[in-house]
Amino acid sequence: MTTMRQINLLPEEVKHTEIGRINKNVIIVGIGLIFLAMTLVHFSLVHRVTALKKTLKQLNAVKGYPGLGQLQKEAVAIEKEKARYASENKALIDIMAKHLASAPLLKSISDAAYGRVWFTALAVDPQKEGLRITGRAFNTELVSEFMLELKKMASFKKIDLASMEKQESADGEEINFAINCEFK
Repeated sequence: MTTMRQINLLPEEVKHTEIGRINKNVIIVGIGLIFLAMTLVHFSLVHRVTALKKTLKQLNAVKGYPGLGQLQKEAVAIEKEKARYASENKALIDIMAKHLASAPLLKSISDAAYGRVWFTALAVDPQKEGLRITGRAFNTELVSEFMLELKKMASFKKIDLASMEKQESADGEEINFAINCEFK
C-alpha cells in the first residue's frame, strides 16, 4: 500500500503562527467590508423607499382630485366625437365621390342659380345622401325658379324648400333660403 506524504517548504514557526493571524485578519477585514457595504445598501434603499412613498402620496392626491374624473370623461367624449367625425368624413367622401365629383353637376347648379340667387353655403348631408344649398335672392319668385331648375337635373330625385325668410337690408328686401336636394 502506498502512503501520500505532504511536504511543506515553509519554516515550522511560520506555518502555525503567521498563517493563522493572516486568516483571522482577512476574515475580520472581510466582515467589516461586508458590514460597510450592507450599511450603504440599507441607506440607499431607505432613501429610495422614502422617494417611492412620496411619489405614491402624490399619485393618490392626483387620483383624488375631483377634476381628474371629469377630464377622463371629457377625453373619452373627445375620442367618441373624433370617431364620429371620422365616420362622417368617410361617408361624406363616399357621397362626394359618387355624386359631386363630376364638374358638370356643380356647373349645372351654378348655371341654374345664375342671375337668380347667390349661394352662402353648399353642404353635403351624409345621412340623407343629399345636398343642402343655402343662399339669398331678391324675391321669392327667383327662389322658386331656381328650385324648378334644380328639379330638371338628372342627379336629384327630390328637391325640398327647407326654409325661407325675408330680411331687410340696406339695398332693400332680401330672401334667405335653404333647399335640400336628395341624390338619386
